[in-house]
Amino acid sequence: MAEMLNNNASTEWGRVIGLDDDSIWLETIQQSSCSSCSAKSGCGFGLMNEQRKGRRQQLKLDRKPQHQHLQLGDEVVLTLPDHTLVSTVLWVYLLPLFSMLLLAFLADYQGASELVTALFSMLGLALGFAIVAVKSKVIAKNVAASVSLSVSDTLSPCR
Repeated sequence: MAEMLNNNASTEWGRVIGLDDDSIWLETIQQSSCSSCSAKSGCGFGLMNEQRKGRRQQLKLDRKPQHQHLQLGDEVVLTLPDHTLVSTVLWVYLLPLFSMLLLAFLADYQGASELVTALFSMLGLALGFAIVAVKSKVIAKNVAASVSLSVSDTLSPCR
């Protein structure tokens, strides 16, 4: 339970919905922290989260030796270290943006017209998305490997 109190990690409640020899299937209920945010009324994320609130998602994790005691219906707490979350966000969001700006800068530096610079920026964005798509399996494995599970000794707030 000490992992739940770790301020350097994001936590989510889940329920075990499937088990096999090498995998654990979890169902999580998406929750939003917007209710505690002071900018919630003027924030686009708050409006989007309100629409998606309570949506159930399934997650498959590799079963580790320390998870052998889990049973169907167990409520668990998933913990993801913040550094994993930040590095994933950097890859997924900033790489396409950076590649777009880099190619736009290179085109402009070479004296290209505005149209060519705009086309190069779109090419850079597409290239960034392609790199993320190729690397997404590696990113997903790293995130899944970083998730830790602990059986909850209190009831989920999602009940």
